[in-house]
Amino acid sequence: MTGKAIALALIAVTASTALLANSIEYPPDNAEFFLQLSGDFKTKTNPDGSLIGIGPKMVIALSAMSGVKDATAAKARLPELTRSLFTKTLLFQELQVQGIADGTIAREGGDGFAVKVLTAMGKNSDGRSVAITATAFSSEQEHYFVFFTAARPEDKEEAGKTGREILATMTTATNEED
Repeated sequence: MTGKAIALALIAVTASTALLANSIEYPPDNAEFFLQLSGDFKTKTNPDGSLIGIGPKMVIALSAMSGVKDATAAKARLPELTRSLFTKTLLFQELQVQGIADGTIAREGGDGFAVKVLTAMGKNSDGRSVAITATAFSSEQEHYFVFFTAARPEDKEEAGKTGREILATMTTATNEED
């Protein structure tokens, strides 16, 4: 293979790396579902089991909603959980909830699942405005989780679309014994 062909092959592999998906199982200690993230997200699982992912134009987080037994309770807890994550953990200066709406995420394969979606605006520790969504949903095992996205206001539409696309990849973990 010539040097030019090797260089072209390396460029092709590098260019396609962002398109490759990473499978995330959640919760990490007893997976109930899998999500697919594009390869350009860098993820970290925190000691409390929450997941943080940093992408080129947005940050995502995923956390269990302990003690939540139904959609009404999930909707009621969303503002508190969102404030806690963004003001206590991520040190945001402020956070203003704009509203909570019912929605549906259409999954790959046709069936969808109900969600509660909180929208908010906040100011990070640098004083920059950040658009936030928090999407509460239930696994097939009827445990509740919340998926957060945060992006600059000018990127919020793209971040919302990417967040819905990530949630649409959700597949159930079987957790079968060998």
